[in-house]
Amino acid sequence: MYEGYRDYVPGRLRYVIDTILSRRFGNLDQMSGMLKNLMEGNDYYCLCWDFNSYMDAQKRVDECYKDQAKWNTMSILSTARSGKFSTDRTIKEYAEKIW
Repeated sequence: MYEGYRDYVPGRLRYVIDTILSRRFGNLDQMSGMLKNLMEGNDYYCLCWDFNSYMDAQKRVDECYKDQAKWNTMSILSTARSGKFSTDRTIKEYAEKIW
């Protein structure tokens, strides 16, 4: 993974991190290291790369939620279409087929 400062930290996320690091919201004992790591390029989980697409998806969710009938239909169909998925079944199949 690339070492050093990353220019890919999106502007909205950079603003949020800078605001938090300014101590505007209080004590940073547990967060400052993590936030500085993100800004310095130690983004192991690629949070910065995914931030804009996450925000775009969240905006679509927010818009959909405004239409309660559509939201209810989507929620019910999502649950109904999940089928036989379960973590137990998935782990069992993984153990049988992969290992």
